[in-house]
Amino acid sequence: MAAPIKTVALCSPTGKLGPFLLDALKAEGFAVTAILRKSSKASFPSGQKIVRVGDDYPDSDMIEAFKGQDAVVLSLNFEMLSQATRIAQAALAAGSHWLIASTYGANLEDPRAPLFPASVPHQQAVKELRELQEGRDTWAWTSISCGPWAELAIATNAWHIKPANRTAELIDEGRNIFSASTREQVARAAARVLKKQPASAKNACIYVTSFEANMKTWLDAHKQILGPDDWKVTSADTESMLQRSQTHFGAGEFMQGYTTSALAVCTGTGFQNQFSKFATLANDELDLPKEDLVEVVRGALLLRNPFA
Repeated sequence: MAAPIKTVALCSPTGKLGPFLLDALKAEGFAVTAILRKSSKASFPSGQKIVRVGDDYPDSDMIEAFKGQDAVVLSLNFEMLSQATRIAQAALAAGSHWLIASTYGANLEDPRAPLFPASVPHQQAVKELRELQEGRDTWAWTSISCGPWAELAIATNAWHIKPANRTAELIDEGRNIFSASTREQVARAAARVLKKQPASAKNACIYVTSFEANMKTWLDAHKQILGPDDWKVTSADTESMLQRSQTHFGAGEFMQGYTTSALAVCTGTGFQNQFSKFATLANDELDLPKEDLVEVVRGALLLRNPFA
């Protein structure tokens, strides 16, 4: 094992995943510095160290912010994904030793993954991280594939299960088993990579999950909580869902196209989205807990849709 990591810069501690990463890093005992844009209005408990940088993450600001940090964890929004390598270079220039890439999501080794738009900058980031790390023995990176964020997918009806009117549109009748993770599980994985520094995670893509189940199982969990009666269930095949996403993109409806393509790539047939079939899961090595699918659904049904 390399030298212990004690200080971690988190860029950024806001958004859909950032707060979970902040909590998980603190739970593992790291001294965490939150990297915030100057325009951010986010607030944190007193005592939280914060460094503010320019809104476009200028190199000089990032190098200065990362100085003295043993590791850097990235959690970038979609618009900043193309800047991930530049920010990684700043972390390297500042003398950090490990970087968790902002590549959470689909299986990037799947040749069809680029049908989901976020996979393209994710794959490019991993390619460039491999090039950046070549010949460097004191710096490492890790990319975490986790599948869709389960509770957020439920809260946003991204899986086309709609409790309000008890309808569900299942891809391929909901038969395909796929991997999904809660944001807590993803954050724990990132924190424990830095804590344990396993050889399998050094300069590598790793795979973690909370659940491997099909959509019928997720629908059954909804029925267990809300009651089994009066549900209207339809089915659409994966390829027609992909065609639907392209229609949205062609009409300039980016968010609809984005979520529909994510649904197909992350849960449909014909993709490498059941991670345990294609790779060794890192769950055991990182001591990730088993989670209760029904309880995750129960909690997710109480969440506010952040896009509503």
